[in-house]
Amino acid sequence: VCPPPPDALHLARRLRQTRLHVRVHSLRPATPISSLKADKIGRLLSIRGTVVRASSLQPFVTEAHFTCPRCRESCVQLLDEGRFEAPAGCPARGCKATKLVLDRRSSLTRDWQKLRLQEMPSDGEQDLQGRIPMTVEVELRDDLVDCCKPGDQLEVTGVVKSMEVSESGGPFR
Repeated sequence: VCPPPPDALHLARRLRQTRLHVRVHSLRPATPISSLKADKIGRLLSIRGTVVRASSLQPFVTEAHFTCPRCRESCVQLLDEGRFEAPAGCPARGCKATKLVLDRRSSLTRDWQKLRLQEMPSDGEQDLQGRIPMTVEVELRDDLVDCCKPGDQLEVTGVVKSMEVSESGGPFR
């Protein structure tokens, strides 16, 4: 006996969540962490280092669904960086509600984790003697989450992105 077919909403949601993961590896030459400067932003490159810290797994919001508490009208916000603000008002004509409620069940999330990677000395060189090794933050998503632990040596290939930094020196939260 075949199970009943899924409803259209469920099927559409599953199709949106289906992702093709393309992994580039062994991109040569590996870029030293110490040379990650502004000219590298937006470029695909490979770095090698030792994991010194790994955050816990966190949800990363990709699509936030909001519902009006008065008229039950809903709206969707597609998100690129996982941060969102509730819409200023109800999208329904004639409704004057100013606060929309986040519908957590309908919103789409992905797994996300942050690593801190510390540079390693180049092969056979002692170029880290006398200075503190540099570190860089690496974001992992989806199936790459929980792939390593502190102490592991990794080669990471990805696109360099910039982050806003507060006056105290840390990233904005």
